[in-house]
Amino acid sequence: YTLALVLALDAVIVVAAAARIRRAIRNHERHRIDPFYARRIVVLAKTSSIVGAFLFGGGVGILLFLLTRTVIAGSGSILMAVATVVAALAMMVCGLIAEQMCSIPPDDREPGEQDPVNARPH
Repeated sequence: YTLALVLALDAVIVVAAAARIRRAIRNHERHRIDPFYARRIVVLAKTSSIVGAFLFGGGVGILLFLLTRTVIAGSGSILMAVATVVAALAMMVCGLIAEQMCSIPPDDREPGEQDPVNARPH
């Protein structure tokens, strides 16, 4: 059950770290966030979603193998496989949610309009 516990813990940590970035993105006047920290969290979220997808597929494969054998496996093995599948699914979903939380909202400016902060004087 250790693998399932670590996957669930990773899912919670990724969403908690992405929530800090989301607050910084939504509230421009409060405080700025370090861009390197934000990039690390986005990469962590992306990695969590990919690893969660791989482990979900592997867990489903193991579960199907255990359930389709001629000799049924012990309930402990099946429960561990189910716990791994559920935790991997949670890790994948939380990674995708964290990626979405770290996205920058679109600008409200028109396509031809310049940013007043970065505009050059003529």
